[in-house]
Amino acid sequence: MGNKILIILAVFSFLCLFLGSEVRACMAIDSQFTLNVGNLKIDTKKLENLCSQETCVVSDDYITLRSHFDERVEVIIGKTSSILGFKGITVRLPYIMREENYPVVSEIKPEEYDWKGSVRKDLYFLMEVGVLQISGSDIEIISSLSSSSSNLRYCGDKWKQLSSNCDCEGNCARCMGGPALKTHLPERLLGVSTTSK
Repeated sequence: MGNKILIILAVFSFLCLFLGSEVRACMAIDSQFTLNVGNLKIDTKKLENLCSQETCVVSDDYITLRSHFDERVEVIIGKTSSILGFKGITVRLPYIMREENYPVVSEIKPEEYDWKGSVRKDLYFLMEVGVLQISGSDIEIISSLSSSSSNLRYCGDKWKQLSSNCDCEGNCARCMGGPALKTHLPERLLGVSTTSK
């Protein structure tokens, strides 16, 4: 009887160690160049109606825009949770992918980029054109939490900065080791005419 309990405890301990290492948060290969904001109410149909072929790259799963803060930066809006892993917004700096599948700085150093100003300006733009349903105070809170590799979510009753690839309940996606999402910038900045037709 004592040996059976020891064996069961040993197996349980091994499973805890093995499974525990599998559920740790992982960092996407380009995480130092990105910031994610989830739990947002985004009207992607309205955004698609505002877009043209020159101002947006539209796919089944996401829409890519140029940032209104810095036109070299991508704003990727997840239409479904299948590509980005959540329905929300990713701000991504440009980088160069080395042959070893490792991203390096091209034009903008992540540690020197004004993430707070960038997120603030792009969220306000999306709110003002009616694509994003959010309050100005929420935008201010989100922008104050913004930094490289951020994963921002509305948990319960407040905005929180979470570990990469984790949700509010502490569930973290497993690392799959796949390549980063390949997107490209549209030709022009999305501008919205305020004149009525």
